[in-house]
Amino acid sequence: MAKERLKLKNIVESTRLTPSQFGSGAWPDEQAKHSDILCLRPPERTGVPLSTLHDAFHRFRCVVKIPFQQSPQTIAAARAADRLVRLMGSSFEDEMDRTKVFNQCIEPVFASKQWQLQVSVDREAERCSGSIDAFHAGNSTVATILRQDKMELGHDGDPYMQVSRGYHMYVKTLEDRKDYEARAALARGAPMFLLCVHGTNATLFVIP
Repeated sequence: MAKERLKLKNIVESTRLTPSQFGSGAWPDEQAKHSDILCLRPPERTGVPLSTLHDAFHRFRCVVKIPFQQSPQTIAAARAADRLVRLMGSSFEDEMDRTKVFNQCIEPVFASKQWQLQVSVDREAERCSGSIDAFHAGNSTVATILRQDKMELGHDGDPYMQVSRGYHMYVKTLEDRKDYEARAALARGAPMFLLCVHGTNATLFVIP
């Protein structure tokens, strides 16, 4: 009986997750048990230097290292990119934790105080309400960036579809407004960046 239990224990311990299970949010425990998937999730799960795998990667690294023209803007962008690469591959407890770290990463480019979080887009005419995870308007009263954050891709819904509907509702609220900035934005076609943040990725859509 002891042999059978040991055999069963070995089978259980050697069973690996399916790709769909691995990608659905169960990867942190799996990566803690095994060390053969070097996908930078979490960030320390890395292998040999990329440039040693193929000469194409080596040439790419050489091009990337060519000094760019330094300015306060490019330096800030480089710092933000470095933080995103180092931190966003981590496993987060929930969506709010990822949002907090993402905001810290992009602080050199977009100060935290410039973002409004959980902005309501209620419309009585539609008899429904919604919210946008993050909203950036700069010095304007009209947003230039709408953001949908997820703990992981596909966690609790499709971020692209959510931000698309959020944009749709937000434009409707601009139509309800009577001020100059709202009218001017609508006259230009309500151009906006829609940003989906999930996992290690940040997907950007430009509307219209």
